[in-house]
Amino acid sequence: MQILPSKIGLRYSYARSGARFIGLNAILAIIGITIGIAALIVVLSVMNGVVTQVRDKMLSMTSHAMLRSSDGTGVIPPEFDPAPYLANIPELIAYAPYVQGQGLIGDSEHFQGVVLQGVDPAEEGKVSQTFAKIDPEISGQLEAGHFNLILGQVLAEKINAKVGDKVTIIVPQVTASAAGLLPRIKRFTLVGTFSSGHYSFDNGVALVNYQDAAKLLQLPEGVTGYHIMLHDPMQAPLVRERLTPQLPYGVYASDWSVDNASYFSAVQTEKNAMFIILCLIVMVAAFGLLSSMYMVVTEKRRDIAILRTMGMTRRQIGQIFLTQGLTFGAFGTVLGVGLGILIAVNVPAIMAFLERHTGYALPAQMYFINELPAKIDPAVISGISIVTLILTLLFSVIPALMAARTEPARALSHE
Repeated sequence: MQILPSKIGLRYSYARSGARFIGLNAILAIIGITIGIAALIVVLSVMNGVVTQVRDKMLSMTSHAMLRSSDGTGVIPPEFDPAPYLANIPELIAYAPYVQGQGLIGDSEHFQGVVLQGVDPAEEGKVSQTFAKIDPEISGQLEAGHFNLILGQVLAEKINAKVGDKVTIIVPQVTASAAGLLPRIKRFTLVGTFSSGHYSFDNGVALVNYQDAAKLLQLPEGVTGYHIMLHDPMQAPLVRERLTPQLPYGVYASDWSVDNASYFSAVQTEKNAMFIILCLIVMVAAFGLLSSMYMVVTEKRRDIAILRTMGMTRRQIGQIFLTQGLTFGAFGTVLGVGLGILIAVNVPAIMAFLERHTGYALPAQMYFINELPAKIDPAVISGISIVTLILTLLFSVIPALMAARTEPARALSHE
């Protein structure tokens, strides 16, 4: 007898209603749930894809962890040896020194800001995926005293520099002369370019030998810091915490998650906001389901009265309409998940189609990427599905209670 209410509820769900308006209302409610879930899956998958791709590109350009100066000089003295502190780090792959500073780069007419990244060409490839991809014949030309440099492809095109050209770099450090204090200026030879796929890096970094960078920036003996490469970049925060209490005064440990915390925090905030907005869409659709179920109960008052006179309890009557509401919700959820996954999987192709026919492309300087990726998370899809089913169940309770409280005599008196 307990199975009978569920069977009747399923029959009500799939049987053609006598009132077309009620049937249309139910269809619209299911469509609303479908669209809401599909939108949630697509948006969250795209945001997950963007975060993952940006993070991977960041990690391809920079090291996983860093040792830096904290004494105000900006330089780690040459007597500091990182080897003893890193010897007990099982995740360690390699480390390399670097010198970093700010400046302007260009020709006699056009200049733009640049990060001067001084590296050891013999070691940098072990801690930077981007540097490792540069042709060894090109990276090998970053010898100390030669003042050669390698630019990002975007930056080289912006300043109209070609391999073999002389490029001027101006740094804020000053030199005393008869004309007064003047910024330091040095001409470098462009020996090659690189492309990391990350716009801000390709547009704002100049790679030079770390000893040449130290001379230009007038740094005392030592380096700005050390780049550290690990087997698993996700272990970088733990490595930082392990190193921090061991390091001497004037040196501190950092990692990629700390350096980019503001970016990932902003993305997470946007992700949460989008999740709330799209959940409201699903709730609106659930309200539509509530309205539809209310009208179904009103239409089925005669059936309810007959079932009650045949001995069906209030609880069983309520179960009929709970089953019907849950069926509508499950149907909308399955359609929404299927549609959402279908769109998410094809997001790159859809974007390529739109770019081809509209001429609009993602501005790489704004989003750090030149394509729109999507990463489907089964846990997120499961969570969305469960929450939607719970919502539809809750919104079906009110019509079910109304149906359960229907008095047979009063219902039949209105027929």
